[in-house]
Amino acid sequence: NVDFIIAIGGGSVIDAAKIIKVIAKTGKPSWDYFERPPKETIKGNTLPLLTVVTFAATGSELDNAAVITNSETRDKRGLFNPELFPAISIIDPLLTLSIPKHATIDGVIDMFTHIFESYLSSNAYAPVSDRISEGLLKECINQGEVVFNDPQNIDAREALSWIAALALSGIPNAGRRGPHPMHRLEHPISGIYGVSHGRGLSAIMPAYLIYTYDLHKDRLALFGEMIFRTNNPRETILRIVEWLKRIDALNGLKDLGIKKESFEAFVSSALRDDGNPDFIRAKRPLYKDEIMKIYEIAYDYSEIEKKIMELS
Repeated sequence: NVDFIIAIGGGSVIDAAKIIKVIAKTGKPSWDYFERPPKETIKGNTLPLLTVVTFAATGSELDNAAVITNSETRDKRGLFNPELFPAISIIDPLLTLSIPKHATIDGVIDMFTHIFESYLSSNAYAPVSDRISEGLLKECINQGEVVFNDPQNIDAREALSWIAALALSGIPNAGRRGPHPMHRLEHPISGIYGVSHGRGLSAIMPAYLIYTYDLHKDRLALFGEMIFRTNNPRETILRIVEWLKRIDALNGLKDLGIKKESFEAFVSSALRDDGNPDFIRAKRPLYKDEIMKIYEIAYDYSEIEKKIMELS
């Protein structure tokens, strides 16, 4: 006899509530909806959801996505469905002031990656969406630094709350919805090791940009020109790495306590997440050996600038 659900918290709380609002009506196991291919699909008849977001990160308060982890297999997966949109969301930046600085920056990395991935991975011509994305990413960089140095800055908290909400709303990437390979590569890290999703993304991002450099040269040059005043794609990656350093978010997998022996499990889990036996979707498919190489690059960033400068 439940009428509606209220979710108060960050993305994990809201995502859990999104799935509860489905299975409260169907009685089906939640993981059935996340199998590849799914055993069950969401067909409507879900409970309405009110969210009160306390953490600027996933943007679950304004999107139709949900991500959960299987507690037995440690697989972490997401799904999209129009039924997963909240009916009402209350976004009050004052509620985010109590989030510690370290976790706040994890959220900044998550929202940045949400926008940046589709910006890189799509081949579509969508200049308006590009300009919207670049504006949001520029402010994500700027406001991330502000809140890192002044965690109680409510203006920065307000800006980040709005960026997080917009990031996966469909507005920044309208007309050019590309895949999210960095998220596919990160899900096994936080799923198996339990590290923060944002912190896992900060470990994957530089390695992904280095390995896929030739694939994304043109977009990196455009992003560098619009954000960093350089049209050199190698310099663009360096500037992103410098930003991660300034907000204490440049960490290799080794720094997160990840063991190299886990890489095989990471590859298998990423493939299961994408639903393909041999590759994950990106601007072009990334196959098993390539996925492994990205994890290997991400293990240790002690000489990352040297690796970037070797790119041609």
